[in-house]
Amino acid sequence: MKVSLDSLDYEILQYLQTDSRISADTLGEIIGLSPASVHRRVKRLRDTRVIQSEPAILDVKKIAPCITLIVSVEIGMEGAHLCGAFKKKIVQFDEVQQAYHASGDMDFILIMKVRDMDHYQEFTQRAFYEDSNVRRFKTSVVLSEVKTGQTLPIEELLK
Repeated sequence: MKVSLDSLDYEILQYLQTDSRISADTLGEIIGLSPASVHRRVKRLRDTRVIQSEPAILDVKKIAPCITLIVSVEIGMEGAHLCGAFKKKIVQFDEVQQAYHASGDMDFILIMKVRDMDHYQEFTQRAFYEDSNVRRFKTSVVLSEVKTGQTLPIEELLK
């Protein structure tokens, strides 16, 4: 369900999606609202789930070494129930950072983080080889991250 937003809401969202810790005082100064108005608007954006969550973005290099993988998965037989079952299963794996049901040659695109290739091999056994509905999968190893993020191009989407 679409929520009614005005230009000030969009401005607030633009700032919050790059710095969710910005104070209401600072944000109010930037966009020309009182801190109380900023608080009310942010609360409404949270309550209506326009702002779904505000996670911390971790620097994986400072925590543990890992490999990023892009995995394309083809489900064997056509059918909504098979895709639904795969969706339910794949969201249970912490290694899967993002999962997309897609058009084209493959049915799903997964973005994953694993400790090493042994870890990935264990994952493939549990997630793919033991699932008779998975016809095939193709893995690409990310050599370097050029751009990552979850910020929406708000101005471009509103044109």
